[in-house]
Amino acid sequence: MSSNTRPPLQARRSARHKIIEVAKRIYDLKGLPLLVAHVHFDFDFHCRQSEVHAFGERLAHLAECSVREHKLPCMWRCDEIRLKGVHLLDIRYTTKSPESRWSAPFASFVPKVSPAQLQCILDKKSKLCAEYRTKCVEVWLVIVMDRFDPSSFSLIPQLIEDRPFAHDFEYAFLFHYNRSDEQKPPILLRKAASPATVSENTEIVLKNSGELGQIVLDVPRENPYSPRS
Repeated sequence: MSSNTRPPLQARRSARHKIIEVAKRIYDLKGLPLLVAHVHFDFDFHCRQSEVHAFGERLAHLAECSVREHKLPCMWRCDEIRLKGVHLLDIRYTTKSPESRWSAPFASFVPKVSPAQLQCILDKKSKLCAEYRTKCVEVWLVIVMDRFDPSSFSLIPQLIEDRPFAHDFEYAFLFHYNRSDEQKPPILLRKAASPATVSENTEIVLKNSGELGQIVLDVPRENPYSPRS
């Protein structure tokens, strides 16, 4: 469980390692195929000693389900794991190790997304705008960064909101998919040489549909910048 008072770093590391040791032991006893499993915890994650076995048992069960249902490689996300403070379980087969390997990465560095990276994406997608416009009146782009995908997880520096970008879309947004209690609205990627932006004229409301990955951007119709029907 997470606590408002952060336990010492050593205690947090110890709790993670005890959990993955339990998970590995339970999984290995079942004689299942070898795998590599990475368990991603909340940075401040800690739990009581009495909870360690239950956490490990749940993670081992998910790994077993992935193997028996032939779903590897597989990523179990927080809403599927249902363990508070555990965000992601990444599981893959391995042929390079004599035994299964379980780890709990304790990240000390998180990269920042750069304007150049976003501009590269915008340039690539803008090339498709002409084709998109044959099927619709306006074209919006939503670039999604997934908090629960290690390859996508990056910090967003403040300068992103202020920097102008070149693109051919009516609107382009950067959306950082996160836990529901920390979810923030998407960031409007301001268009270069644009006299006004949608953020100056309307409120963008992010609606959670209850289904993973489904995003709805709701712009009030009285706004002059809202999409035409």
